[in-house]
Amino acid sequence: MVPWHDLNRGPVIAQEATVTMAQRNDNQSAPHASTLEESPTFRGLNPDVVAALRDRATRRQLHAGEHAFVADEAYKQEVYLVEQGELEVRRVSGEVYWATVGDLVGISNFLDAQPYTSSATARGDTTLLALPHGVLDELEHAHPELAGVLNRYIARRIRNWSPSRQVISGALAQTARAVMRTPLATCRTSLSLREAFQAMRQRQVGSLVILDDDGHLHGIMTY
Repeated sequence: MVPWHDLNRGPVIAQEATVTMAQRNDNQSAPHASTLEESPTFRGLNPDVVAALRDRATRRQLHAGEHAFVADEAYKQEVYLVEQGELEVRRVSGEVYWATVGDLVGISNFLDAQPYTSSATARGDTTLLALPHGVLDELEHAHPELAGVLNRYIARRIRNWSPSRQVISGALAQTARAVMRTPLATCRTSLSLREAFQAMRQRQVGSLVILDDDGHLHGIMTY
């Protein structure tokens, strides 16, 4: 489910905020899975679909300190699935989360093909399944249940990065106008989750104001 801010809480200003993603990543609250099938992402998925992912992917071995990609690097036309080990994913803003077994890395770039906005670094010996863009797109269309998995994963990503969960500091005495950097971005309730995600990435904004069919405020979606 897409998260909606409680509008009665007032504006949230995240300027100068410092966030430790380890406190907010879903994976930190439960033991790490040892196989893809046991991971929160793929648990309950038809084993044949997981097998298809493995069969069509290329295994990449990383040692501690090696990168899957770095911020501002051009999209490599592939998505990475952590099969063993762990990646530290660090945004240019300094926010960090850890990708463990079953996590997809580079899924944002799969949607919009833009350069990476974070760096993914192995924290130890790590095995990645590199899925070419076209292969993942093909598998998604061949297996509707996989499309559902990807949609839920994107929703979880949006929830994890929600500004309402950030630690807020500084700039609170300023007016909202003083810190506003981009025009208000809106969309209709009929917009799909992926389309909304792509719109935010393309406009380089963290929120979309959702309007109903009559143009009335319905809520706010954040990434």
